[in-house]
Amino acid sequence: MLIQIQTSEVDKSEEGEVRRRLSITGQGIHTDGHEKAMLACVRRNNVTGAENQYFADLDGKHPLCQPRVLQEGDISFFTDNELYHYVSSAGPEDPTVDMARTMLLMHYPAEDVLVGAANPNNDGGTRKSEIKLREYERRVSRRGSLRDALSYPPESRTIFL
Repeated sequence: MLIQIQTSEVDKSEEGEVRRRLSITGQGIHTDGHEKAMLACVRRNNVTGAENQYFADLDGKHPLCQPRVLQEGDISFFTDNELYHYVSSAGPEDPTVDMARTMLLMHYPAEDVLVGAANPNNDGGTRKSEIKLREYERRVSRRGSLRDALSYPPESRTIFL
């Protein structure tokens, strides 16, 4: 089982500075290649967007549900290798206040991913993303424990400029 904590943060803007909503995953519509998955919202502070949605196809022409915001405490379980999922762009609702969104992600099985192999039970296909999150300069990102995510030390921030 693979368990991750992902935190996306946007620092408040200075006077006159404009913030726009950006992808917080850089993945678009995708499958992670696991058989079972869970998403849980641990923290959502001053966030607009970041709506989760599930699709029957990689192109997003056949939605299985309406987009839904996972609020703090909301959990979504799904069979990752039988559908595709997506989270919309996000940004601060009030740009003069810091934004933070923390998600707990669990995937099973994880053995294939840990050794760099493809899951033989997932043949859903893939598409290259046009967004390359690692190319943003001045970005700081760290994965850590649940305690780290809840305390939000400065070094755990993902900053969009």
